[in-house]
Amino acid sequence: AALTNEVWRSTTPEEVLAILLVELRAMAEVQLGRVVRTVVLTMPVSFSRFQQTRVERACAMAGLHVLRLMPEPTAVALLYAQQQQMTSQATMGSGTEKLALIFNMGGGYCDVAV
Repeated sequence: AALTNEVWRSTTPEEVLAILLVELRAMAEVQLGRVVRTVVLTMPVSFSRFQQTRVERACAMAGLHVLRLMPEPTAVALLYAQQQQMTSQATMGSGTEKLALIFNMGGGYCDVAV
């Protein structure tokens, strides 16, 4: 609920998320020293299309364009692969294959990727 003109009104989850995103965007802009307009966000694998749409709507309310909504384990795997690539370039690489297990256990769900 929100107090507007001394009247309480319901607040949607999208509005609450948009407020948070506006604050996070401001923090990122200060840190980066430039305007942030486009984002890539992560989400639980179990998010339905309806939930994804609500996140996208909140981003639009916050003035952000969603380039991509990415499952959390995929984002972790991409970061790991990028770090490994940078490490192997620095050491001229070993050329061997590697296996990674991404395990994300939250308060209400568990995501696993290999």
